[in-house]
Amino acid sequence: MPGLKQIQNFLISIKNTETWSLLGYEVLRDASGAVSIGGGLGDFISYETGFSLAQCINFPLQRNITFKSHGNPVYQAIWYFIAWIVISLICNGLNNLWMPVAAAYVSPAVYNILVTFITGGVSMIIFFFVFKIIFPEGEQK
Repeated sequence: MPGLKQIQNFLISIKNTETWSLLGYEVLRDASGAVSIGGGLGDFISYETGFSLAQCINFPLQRNITFKSHGNPVYQAIWYFIAWIVISLICNGLNNLWMPVAAAYVSPAVYNILVTFITGGVSMIIFFFVFKIIFPEGEQK
C-alpha cells in the first residue's frame, strides 16, 4: 500500500503538469533535454492518419459482416465518423492526465503499453455501443 509521501508526490506531480490538450500530449524530455517520448501535434496527426486508414477498413467490415446492417450507409458513415472523433479526443484527454505522472515513475516502454491498452479498451467499449445504435441488425424499416 502506498505511503502518504508517495500519494503526496503523486498529487504534486499531477498539479505540476504543465499542459493538457485533447490534441496529443506534450513532448517528454529526459534530464539532458533529449526527447524521450515524442508528442505534440505531429504525433497526434501521425496517429490519427493511421487510425483513420484502419477505420476505412473497419467500417465496412463492422457494418456488413459483424452487424449485418442494411441501414443507410451515408447516415451510418457520418455517425461513425463523429464517434471516431469523439473517441479520439476522449482517449487523448485521458492519456494527457496520467502520462506525465507515469513518465516520472515507470519506463517509457511500460506507459506506452498502457497507452495502447487504455486507448484500445476505451475505443472498444464506446464503439461497441455506438455500433449497436448506428448498425441496426436486419432489414431497414
